[in-house]
Amino acid sequence: MQATLETLTTELIRLPKRERLEIVRFLLFLDNRSQDTHQIDLAWETENQR
Repeated sequence: MQATLETLTTELIRLPKRERLEIVRFLLFLDNRSQDTHQIDLAWETENQR
């Protein structure tokens, strides 16, 4: 895993700034989406328990 992470990091650093920013936006979107999904799942679980 470590070698893969280092390789990926090296490749990301070589990208133009605009492409790196697009990747950051995408990763943040994924992170926020997973939190939203978790909150929705919790809400449904609470509703089902009622």
